[in-house]
Amino acid sequence: MAKTPRAWSPLDKTAFTKLAELRASHDISLRALSERTGISKTRLTALFHFEMGSPTLNEVTRLCRTFGMQPSEFLHAIENEDDTPEKRTKEER
Repeated sequence: MAKTPRAWSPLDKTAFTKLAELRASHDISLRALSERTGISKTRLTALFHFEMGSPTLNEVTRLCRTFGMQPSEFLHAIENEDDTPEKRTKEER
């Protein structure tokens, strides 16, 4: 394990805010979500609280598929909601 966890970017936080909304709309417990995704309950708890290291692409993909979403569509949707200074700077070019 890394000595310093990966930092959460604004896009990571946007993704997990949306994934938390999806989880709530599916009314699924962390235990059930863990069983369906293969991601430990401890890790899921940390992810939904923006703790420990930032999410991996594998984790986001597993969660998207569990909620019936194509990962590519999910990433496109959150990218459009991302309003960070980095994105605004790119759009101004």
